Amino acid sequence: MNAMARLASNPKNITFSPSFTLPVTRRCSNACLYCGFREAEGGVMDLAEADAWLERAREKDCSEVLIISGERADEIPAIRKILAERKFADFGRYVVAVCRLALQKGLLPHTNIGILAPPSLALLREVNASMGLMIENVDPPFGRSVHPHKIIEQRLATIENAGKLRIPFTTGILVGLGESPGSRMDSLDWIAGVHRRYGHIQEVILQNYVVNPQSHLQAFPLSLEEWINLITFCREKMPEVKIQIPPNLNPLWPKLVLSGVDDLGGISGEIDYVNPQHPWESVSFYQQHFASGGFTLIPRLPVYREYYQRSWFSQEVGPVLEAWIQRHEFRYYRQ
Repeated sequence: MNAMARLASNPKNITFSPSFTLPVTRRCSNACLYCGFREAEGGVMDLAEADAWLERAREKDCSEVLIISGERADEIPAIRKILAERKFADFGRYVVAVCRLALQKGLLPHTNIGILAPPSLALLREVNASMGLMIENVDPPFGRSVHPHKIIEQRLATIENAGKLRIPFTTGILVGLGESPGSRMDSLDWIAGVHRRYGHIQEVILQNYVVNPQSHLQAFPLSLEEWINLITFCREKMPEVKIQIPPNLNPLWPKLVLSGVDDLGGISGEIDYVNPQHPWESVSFYQQHFASGGFTLIPRLPVYREYYQRSWFSQEVGPVLEAWIQRHEFRYYRQ
């Protein structure tokens, strides 16, 4: 086992993904009371503009391109019209084209564009290293109070269908909206159950809600004790799954790493397009912090090593993935 492989398997090491975010549209069919991303006007990024953004990602030496959008964007008539003018049958096929541009530049796409039917998931699987969708919370009455247009059953079906298709998947819960502690545990229980059936959940995000200029909800921050209980429960239910905390959103992240968090998610040199008021620190800042506590921060790809070793990737993604793994910092994927 080489040095990087030993680092990756050491519990005193924390991973992150060198990432670049590509928001292909901010139009959304939902109107969640906490959202700072949705815009009421605007179109869809054309492929030339997407290509220019992806070139910036390549120049920044990012391995991951996080492709995001509002949910069910092509249910909006203006978006359907734009897609038809560009000869795309639906939004999913447009995103496939964007992913192919990313792969052509040697970048690994991770797509999170909301709920998807199995045919769209199958198409996107061919051009993505991994995909994601937050479960948020499984309690329907609570959900209707904070995101009245989202139907939890559709989110659960998307995540389950991703498992059937063997898509390495990221999901998680959104906390601090006034939900009950029991509903947080129920949500993690559901994730653990679907992972037992399909084995596709590579990481769980425990994301705290932060108020933004567009939101209509106050925040109910969790105490340190509540965070530790949540992390402990998640680790007990899914011992092999990574637990991620976004360090730009959660001021308790240094203490939570000591409690079992082992991933910081994507870190970008640009803004967080979902929470633009909360930029990341530099990678060197996090490295220095962890070094002072005896931890090591190491880079990862958008697909975790375990799923690479299971060959959970397509023929289109494979050559780009292998090229990254040739680099020194990712050679531990082969160990």
